[in-house]
Amino acid sequence: MPIISIKVDEKQFKELKEKARKHGFETISDYLLSIIKEGEKIIPEEKEKESLEQKISFLVKRKIEDAINPYTEKIDLLARNISLLMERMDKLEEKIAELKEVPPPPQQTRVVQRRQTKMTAIDHLRKDKIVVQSELGWLNRPKAFFDKLKREGAIVFKSQQEYVAVDSDFWNDFLEKLSELESEDPEVIKRSLPDKMALLFDLLLKEGMVFYDQIEKKWIVAVEEE
Repeated sequence: MPIISIKVDEKQFKELKEKARKHGFETISDYLLSIIKEGEKIIPEEKEKESLEQKISFLVKRKIEDAINPYTEKIDLLARNISLLMERMDKLEEKIAELKEVPPPPQQTRVVQRRQTKMTAIDHLRKDKIVVQSELGWLNRPKAFFDKLKREGAIVFKSQQEYVAVDSDFWNDFLEKLSELESEDPEVIKRSLPDKMALLFDLLLKEGMVFYDQIEKKWIVAVEEE
């Protein structure tokens, strides 16, 4: 029969001998052999316990998923409906914004019946040259309003605080006029430009959208349209 031997010091030997006696074994070898056999029984039990825990965890997970799935489908449907509703609201508010642009009915007198011509938002922009969001306190959906101006040919960009729309012809005239000015002093530039162009230049300057290029020796406009 094979023999396994181990070396222990005197203290360990006495401790093993005492433990063997307390557990009813005549020799230390019998005591150690019993420990090995007990260990062989424990390992399969632990594996069996682990396997059972995995099965229980899987079943619990399945039950939870089965319980949640019907609600998940309802949440997805609700999200789609909300998205459609928001889209319809955007269109409705755009229509309302257009209606607010319609002038009041013409006043009639006994002598003269005067008719007023309807001006659209783009017509007002062509007249005023620049439209700033803060000047339109009645706007509920600024993005929809300025998107419409952009579709109709306006130059639209957003500053840190608000949307700005500029008539395209006025914008081109502004760029041409700015390119003719050689001074790098902003105050000189503002004094050299017509009133509304000076206003536009000042707005762009505050937003960092216009700067003087020392290499090119000219003013550069860097605007990202919305």
